[in-house]
Amino acid sequence: MVSEKLLAACQSSFGETSACILVTGASGFVGSEVAKTLSSLGHQVTMTGRNRYSAPRESDCLAFRRANLLDKRNIVDLCAGQDYVIHTAANTSPSATTEELYPANVEGTENIIAGCLEHGVKRLVHISSTAIYFDFQDRFDISDDHPLPKQFACGYAESKALAEQRVLEAVEQGLLNAFIVRARAVFGARDACLLPRFLRAYDAGRLRRIGDGENVSELTYIDNLVYGIILAMQRGESGEACTISGGEPVQLWELLERVLAETGRNKPLRSLSASKAMFFASILERLHRIRNKAGEPALTRYSVGLLSKSQTFAQSGASKKLGYLPIVKLSEGIDTTLKSMSACDEGHANASVKLHLQTTGYTSAKANLVEQYGERAVIKLHSAIAVLEHPEFGITLFDTGYSPSFYEATRKWPFQLLSKITPVVTYPSLSAASAVRNLGFEPEEVSRIIISHFHSDHVC
Repeated sequence: MVSEKLLAACQSSFGETSACILVTGASGFVGSEVAKTLSSLGHQVTMTGRNRYSAPRESDCLAFRRANLLDKRNIVDLCAGQDYVIHTAANTSPSATTEELYPANVEGTENIIAGCLEHGVKRLVHISSTAIYFDFQDRFDISDDHPLPKQFACGYAESKALAEQRVLEAVEQGLLNAFIVRARAVFGARDACLLPRFLRAYDAGRLRRIGDGENVSELTYIDNLVYGIILAMQRGESGEACTISGGEPVQLWELLERVLAETGRNKPLRSLSASKAMFFASILERLHRIRNKAGEPALTRYSVGLLSKSQTFAQSGASKKLGYLPIVKLSEGIDTTLKSMSACDEGHANASVKLHLQTTGYTSAKANLVEQYGERAVIKLHSAIAVLEHPEFGITLFDTGYSPSFYEATRKWPFQLLSKITPVVTYPSLSAASAVRNLGFEPEEVSRIIISHFHSDHVC
């Protein structure tokens, strides 16, 4: 549900005219909220993102189209017929290098720009980040034209600065109408990153108060950011940029401890100096990269900096350029978020789940060995998997079945015995990945895998 306060604020600024709007990154927190709000205002919204099931459900005003940001033709075609493009899509990994983030964050933005230019989009609203300013120093009242650091705090910050540069270059050439919104520490009811990450770290016994606990920071409730983004669709000069934040600097650790207390987490936090935390983070990042592990290290240098340094932003830029003032106070946003996190829907389920069954190959055996009254004739025993399609939670794979990896795994002794006892017939076209693709999805869209047991016909 979109709050009435947000809808009223957006309606008064945008007017009654319906528009066609493309929102990239609609499977992410910010993009999904922007798409949902715009459709509630009566606009025709086309969504694209990594996972259609993380995006708002399709409706008369909402349509999801799968697209790859790195496929220029695909992205350009998505921009056809759009009045506005809101580009929220990005790889936000704080430990990835600039080179690793460059394709999604810079080349993807270049493709969006190309689409806007080819199809005459009225305005591109590009969502950037205040990470571009961070330099591991205390900074107060940072203005929109504050000089960027000579060395960026992380690859994410540098890639977002480079993406901004591409947008501004197109504007300066007189080709593009664009406005840049820099988001700051966004949180809200459906966010899975900011506050939930702190709570998970606490529950795992890993959370420490880093630094002296006196650092001041700003958070931005999602409705305030969405409001600022929608204002930027029609206000502000092309080529301008501004920071959207909550406008209420607070002592960060005092706020986080309040959140912990209000969620029943009352054990006092142990403290860790910023220098020690930075040392441990450097080691964890290095080990993470050496081991080539998936996900993020438990602690990064960038996160240590954010948790121990002060950083606040001047509000005059957004106010002057967009007429922006926060519509939700920080305390109200925190209360709404915590209430949502503890809510439990005990009503009846109303979702219909699709079940697809697929064979991934077979082994052979004499019927009398597997059936009580079987004959001695050889029969085929198929390895089946199930693909469950849920309208909200996406794709679940039940078992993974056989695949050609069985042949490689049983090539040497003593595993050769398994290939002799249970000779397998399978092909790449029968694999779980192929089964998912045949249903119109990508393997990356599988959100979870359930394994019934660990025999080879269930886990290959």
